[in-house]
Amino acid sequence: MESHRVVGDLRTAGAPRRLVDLLNSIDTGVLNLRHCRLDDPLAGDASAEPLEAVQIARDSVLFVMPRGDSGRGDPFEVVRKKPVPATIVVPGYAISGNVFLLPDADPPTFPLIGNHHFFPLTEVTIVGTGADTAIRREPLVVVNMTRAVAYGPKA
Repeated sequence: MESHRVVGDLRTAGAPRRLVDLLNSIDTGVLNLRHCRLDDPLAGDASAEPLEAVQIARDSVLFVMPRGDSGRGDPFEVVRKKPVPATIVVPGYAISGNVFLLPDADPPTFPLIGNHHFFPLTEVTIVGTGADTAIRREPLVVVNMTRAVAYGPKA
């Protein structure tokens, strides 16, 4: 979200799934998290407010940084893809890392912006472009492409 950061557990019934698949399958438009902490990213942990549960509008999420076990998925459903270094911009942040596209995809023309899915990036650097100027490095970030305003593959 643009104004707050939420840390919590996203749990669902059924077989374990990758976080990106879980986020893309939510059809209610609301993420339900448990055992949460709601804080202002500019104020740090000093502003953290513990809450038992939080409901978040799915489309308000900018990106997700998984912690702990984020699911592994079914190896029989794996589709071969190639890593493409790229930057995705969401309000207040530039997120750079590897997006994974089908081997025959042309990165500059691949229709990533405007699709209504969450999209994973690996080996990520997040740079704040607004009031939050922190630089974060993460192994995996899942970006809400509904909120993306720019996508650029690197040459």
